[in-house]
Amino acid sequence: DVNGSKVACVFMAHQGSSCTSVALGVGRLYTGGADGMIRVWDLIQSKLTGRTQQNMIDLAGHTDGVTCLKVCGNLLLSSSHDLTVR
Repeated sequence: DVNGSKVACVFMAHQGSSCTSVALGVGRLYTGGADGMIRVWDLIQSKLTGRTQQNMIDLAGHTDGVTCLKVCGNLLLSSSHDLTVR
């Protein structure tokens, strides 16, 4: 919460690996990790519960760390150290 200077919610992402990129979509947060995984988070539910969150879904496909995430309309684009864009 930027107005109250307090943590509104904690997302436990990419255990054993660092979170290397984030993107914001309508009601969703996307995180990409050095583990090559992309995780999708429900921001609406997170705001309601205000506690540590588990991700909604894991998106696999990259064989190396995610370097960038971008939401374009209803698409999520990702790039990776595996030299692919998905």
